[in-house]
Amino acid sequence: MEDFLCAICLIEHPTTTSCGAVTIVDGTAMCRSHALEKVFQPIRSCECARLPKTFYLNEAPRGWADALVKEAAGNWKELVHCADCERNFSIDGWDKYTHQVVAQIEDLTRWEEEADSLARRQELMLRVRGGTEAEECVWADCSEARVRGVLYCLDHLWKVGRRR
Repeated sequence: MEDFLCAICLIEHPTTTSCGAVTIVDGTAMCRSHALEKVFQPIRSCECARLPKTFYLNEAPRGWADALVKEAAGNWKELVHCADCERNFSIDGWDKYTHQVVAQIEDLTRWEEEADSLARRQELMLRVRGGTEAEECVWADCSEARVRGVLYCLDHLWKVGRRR
């Protein structure tokens, strides 16, 4: 009978001549103890992949923001990242007159501009309000569709100061 050596044991214990029962896990020969470690790896608690690209902080799962790591501070916002998945986010600073917007950041060199994108914030407001209606905006000379539940289109609703 041949002696087999676990790929991990070969690196960790080069003087070992045999690991006993070796099995194949994901194409790698492993002894029983290392195979169990591989199979029972800790499950990440990260929920970042399920979150929209832009959302209000109070829409995030409870405790989600507590696990984020602060990277930098900007103009009324913070750049943070998830320790599990390494995704980057901008979170608006708290203010009693506004809602905290969270924006997933793709380009770290432009994180503040990306987080402040008017198109992203208007898209968020439209999503939260349920889209548009068939009726036209009541603003003079405007024929754009109304945002659901209000009399104005998205641009005019934004112009009058609504942010959610």
